[in-house]
Amino acid sequence: MVFSLRTNVFAALSLLLLPVAVRAQYSVQSHLLNVDGDGVPFQVDWNLDGVPDFLGSNQTNQNLLSANGSYSYKTLVLPSIPQVTGDFNRDGNLDYATGSNGYLYTYLGNGKGGFTIGPSVTGPSGLGFVVADWNGDGRPDIAAAYDIPSSSTIGGGFGVAIYLNNGNGFDAGKTVFQTTYPVGSQLGLPRTEPGINAEMHFVDFALGDFDADGHADLMLRTLTSTYNTPEPIPTTTVLLLYGDGKGNFTAQTVASRDTFDQVTVADMNNDGTSDIVAVNGDTATIYYGHANRAFTSASVATPGGIYLEPMLVDINGDGLKDIVYPASCPSTYTCPDVPSGETPIGVITLTQTPAHTFTSTGFVQVQDVFSASYIGDFNHDGKLDVALHTGSEETGNYQPNDHLYVLANTRAGASYCPAPAGSGFHICSPASTASSTSVTFDFSASSIYPIRKLEVWVDGQKRSETYNSVGEQAFAHVALKLTAGKHNVSLYSGAYDGSVQKTSFPLTVK
Repeated sequence: MVFSLRTNVFAALSLLLLPVAVRAQYSVQSHLLNVDGDGVPFQVDWNLDGVPDFLGSNQTNQNLLSANGSYSYKTLVLPSIPQVTGDFNRDGNLDYATGSNGYLYTYLGNGKGGFTIGPSVTGPSGLGFVVADWNGDGRPDIAAAYDIPSSSTIGGGFGVAIYLNNGNGFDAGKTVFQTTYPVGSQLGLPRTEPGINAEMHFVDFALGDFDADGHADLMLRTLTSTYNTPEPIPTTTVLLLYGDGKGNFTAQTVASRDTFDQVTVADMNNDGTSDIVAVNGDTATIYYGHANRAFTSASVATPGGIYLEPMLVDINGDGLKDIVYPASCPSTYTCPDVPSGETPIGVITLTQTPAHTFTSTGFVQVQDVFSASYIGDFNHDGKLDVALHTGSEETGNYQPNDHLYVLANTRAGASYCPAPAGSGFHICSPASTASSTSVTFDFSASSIYPIRKLEVWVDGQKRSETYNSVGEQAFAHVALKLTAGKHNVSLYSGAYDGSVQKTSFPLTVK
């Protein structure tokens, strides 16, 4: 395979994969989902209790809703299936939107589980949606990635459109980026791996801030292949659309190579810029973003067996994102016994060190096959977990009963302050009085929108900035040296939509 990068942008680095250490600790919990094999659950804190929920995307509307960490089933009769959520009319209630047949439909929540349809507008239906304030007017807008059908002159393509929030609904979708492929190409790739037999999606669509300018950016991973050979040759392209906060975007290709990658976005080194992690076979590549819009790349050797996108989450509570990925058990590991003809399936965890090296903590079996992955604190204990969904995508047979496997983090040691119900903050420490000049700030925040960062200000000066966010929740555990006496503390939570949450309190240090 050929791996090509723009040499004026990238500098090659190498990260060492250390020997296998203590095994990651998970408690595997299986939840039956009667979603009739139609799509994957939509993750959102639907009931705003501080724990992510899972909405089944099908006709039966069978959903897993949490009650402070204990899941139960509830049928939600919704006007349509949510594809993106937010508070679009700024009334404090959760709303949602969905695209279908060339229209964007919005549904406005009343805060009691009921919804009324809002104004609909024309625009691409979209394969993926994200929310941010794209034009800096303080209102949440929507971006949609969409495909372009093939024709006699093109092999297909894709584009990105934005729907600007005008205060009374959304403007019609405006295309801000578009590209097409030659005749004979196809979007996606029919692919068979251990535990999966499906046509892989041609686009991943994610939100980030890759130049740390405070304006939301977009990442797209596209996959094309060709019909011209017996075995389709895939081309993976990772590109960014840098937002300027005024509704304009600048496109930049990060990588393009003849291989197949699954990608995810997170701030891996806590420098304020979003990074991209791509996994393929027995390697992972981290593309570190920088404020000058350049990238450096680092390779991480993995035990192998990768077949689904990595989950970037702080498993061991040290403030650094780790890499967890679904995998078939690699031949270099001692694999659990399974029935003859089956391949052991589970997850492999690579924990990050302060030097940004990675340590494999072994293989944990979850004997099933998966079509989607999720991260969050699913039992509200302050330890971040992962979850995997099974669906009809992984086999050629229709499966009416899908499952959601929650891999609860059972590691020993301190936990983060669990996320609060609704929007706002949960402060576990400090109290109003600190007995030492070394003060630990242990707090979390929740929002209707994806959170970018948390800040601690003391007496009008910023003392801490952390980027340990997981979707609409974020967690901070920092120690600050303060002088004895009285101080005024302010905590901030900044979201990609441009909104800021703040809480303040007096603190006496003895």
